[in-house]
Amino acid sequence: MAHRASQKNFRNIPPETPRRGSVPAERFFRVTSASHMRRAVRHFERAGLQPIPAPTGFKTGGDRLNTPSYWLPSAGNLRKTERAVHETLGLLALELDHRGR
Repeated sequence: MAHRASQKNFRNIPPETPRRGSVPAERFFRVTSASHMRRAVRHFERAGLQPIPAPTGFKTGGDRLNTPSYWLPSAGNLRKTERAVHETLGLLALELDHRGR
């Protein structure tokens, strides 16, 4: 879904934006979640754009490393694992989608 959102964002760049050919000439900020930033930036770079990454929503929690609950299975940790797998598969799909282009 995020891949489609990035495509939609690219298509919605205003037509009055200064361009070099069909690609906007100026750099711009790409704001998205920190966990999605790598894939989002790569998608825009493949389209010939030069986004400036502006990540948000960092998933931190290093202060909990010393607590026993950090090391036990939990729904929150399962969600973090799901997010990492989702982004890794998204990067793989992006590579396959752009193969030969």
